[in-house]
Amino acid sequence: MNNLFIQLILLLGGLIVTVIFFRYLFSSGKNKNSNKAFVAVDGTEFYNLDAFKEYEYLYGKFRSLYDEDALSKTRNKKEILGLSKMFLQKLKEEAFVDPKTLISYKDDFIKLSELFSYQEEMTNPSKK
Repeated sequence: MNNLFIQLILLLGGLIVTVIFFRYLFSSGKNKNSNKAFVAVDGTEFYNLDAFKEYEYLYGKFRSLYDEDALSKTRNKKEILGLSKMFLQKLKEEAFVDPKTLISYKDDFIKLSELFSYQEEMTNPSKK
């Protein structure tokens, strides 16, 4: 009986060590950042480092459009970040109330920009 008990303990111990070894072996091949959430300054979570960095960059640029203190310092200027104040006012008050919403429509803005470039393509067809 003593010999059977030792064999069972060795068998169970071997199985446990084998399971732990295979679990470690297969989990170490995964991307280290795949389970890690990156949290932006506004609380938006990302599981991709590149998407997180792009969002942080864009948020930093557009945050000044929604910061009333920064806008009050530029009251005499006709443009902010190269955009007319009237366009920015309509953009903020009638459509995009915060930078997060604005950034979420990035692809649509790119498509819109491409539509505006039609005239440029017609006048300079060799640029493309």
